[in-house]
Amino acid sequence: MANLAQLKSLSQNKTLLNRVEAAVAVVADKIRLENLSATNPRAVWGRDALMSPRPKALEMIWGLLIQNRGLTPAQITGASDSATINAVSATVNFYAGA
Repeated sequence: MANLAQLKSLSQNKTLLNRVEAAVAVVADKIRLENLSATNPRAVWGRDALMSPRPKALEMIWGLLIQNRGLTPAQITGASDSATINAVSATVNFYAGA
């Protein structure tokens, strides 16, 4: 279980942020393929995320860390690509306001 100091450290882990950024772009592309209306909150989030995935990754990192706080830091940083993509996908509606 990651403690608060470890969560704070992980929030600034460049490798983890880079992985989350890539996952944001993958999820945004999946949203693009959903053919949602241009005003749908998921569509707006997806468009913004494809244009600038880093700011979205920075916004999402805390939500992803908190939802996985029961894991050790090594488990969090060692998560597979698909686990990272799934974690981002699971939180999109919250961040999109959908």
